[in-house]
Amino acid sequence: IDRVFSCRTADDVYQIFDVACSDYWAAWCRATGADGGAPRVGRTKANMLGINVVVPFLYAYGRELGKQHFCDQAIELLESLRAESNKYTRFWTGYDVPMNSATDSQALLQLSTCYCEAGRCDECEVGKFCYGRK
Repeated sequence: IDRVFSCRTADDVYQIFDVACSDYWAAWCRATGADGGAPRVGRTKANMLGINVVVPFLYAYGRELGKQHFCDQAIELLESLRAESNKYTRFWTGYDVPMNSATDSQALLQLSTCYCEAGRCDECEVGKFCYGRK
């Protein structure tokens, strides 16, 4: 857990999750890594775990204990992680919306699920802009 508390950059997240699966799982899945050994967690999956596990944990911990520096650390970490690629974020690429970091992709995910999917485009400034371009 100390490694999570010390996460400040994307590289820190990658180091935490740079682990090979156990022999059991490697045999069960009949998988091998690129080097012929046990498969490892890749950078894309580690990035996703950073976005969806490490950042929320740090932020919630900071909020619960009233330690703002953990909340700030979580936001800085989110800014250092690559933008997530999924059906929600790929939708926005057609509108030339920049996704420079995970903060951008998480914001677009929020817009997509709370406004776009709910048909609330007229309540969203981004939706109004994009709808006007169609």
